[in-house]
Amino acid sequence: MVELDALATSISEYQNNMLIEDELSTLLINHPKIKAELLDLLKDNQGSVIKWLNQPRMQLLNKTPLSVLATNPEKVSDLIYTIKTGDFS
Repeated sequence: MVELDALATSISEYQNNMLIEDELSTLLINHPKIKAELLDLLKDNQGSVIKWLNQPRMQLLNKTPLSVLATNPEKVSDLIYTIKTGDFS
């Protein structure tokens, strides 16, 4: 019974990871460079990337990076660069 529970948990985690990967791919289908930059910045944690994309950022005038991507992807890329380099001047 314990083995079945462990197997069910593993399957559930796998399905959840696949859903996150699909969602991330859909969100950033037109921005592969930004997707790669975010995955690098957030150590390949796709759930964290999705969360980051959906949280308003002061540097983007309290808009979410996801909403800014539609009109000005350069601003999102610049923000990622700023975070990576630590240059907030």
